[in-house]
Amino acid sequence: MERLRYIEDDFDNLSTKVKIELYLFPFLLLILLAYFISENSSFEKKIDIQPLTIENIKMKKSFIEISKEIEEHAKKSFITLQSIKNSDNNIEIVLYENLKKRVEFIKYLELYNSFSKIDSITIDKNLLNVKIVFDKFYKKEPIDIKAELESISPNKNKFLLKAIVGKYAYINETWLKKEERIDNYKVESIGVNEVHLRDKYSNLVLKLYEDE
Repeated sequence: MERLRYIEDDFDNLSTKVKIELYLFPFLLLILLAYFISENSSFEKKIDIQPLTIENIKMKKSFIEISKEIEEHAKKSFITLQSIKNSDNNIEIVLYENLKKRVEFIKYLELYNSFSKIDSITIDKNLLNVKIVFDKFYKKEPIDIKAELESISPNKNKFLLKAIVGKYAYINETWLKKEERIDNYKVESIGVNEVHLRDKYSNLVLKLYEDE
């Protein structure tokens, strides 16, 4: 009781201004608390939370970083790049290597990251020109390199050229003209004594006379 009386006496001795401030202080705290709650609620409403979908996933790496990593991989794999350049959302690479190294390099590019996709491939003998796009996120399946090699290895024994008459070539008991297909190969051109076939990764030259 004495301590309470002591506090009351101290309060009575305070100036009127201080007494008013002490009375108003709890109300000020309540007002400030209400203000911060209101602001926090408004802030949460302003945040536009988008669901995570494949369409809105963006690639963070720059094309300079990607080009450097591709060059480093080629160097470690003993692959000599003739050229590498990038524009827009794609990278174009030219290299000169044997079939196995070409397929392994194509596999590396296709699986480089979740955004890389082989857009086009051009092959002229051992020269490979490949264009990779990085336009969106892709869900990918693993590539069986052994199966790929077996499926694309140039095997002229599976095709038998028996005759060439004008614009037509007689291959495996079938008459074909330019742009038509046999198995996975397209007839690229028909010459006087030879026919050029091409698939996604390689080309074949069939001759009427193998000693030519």
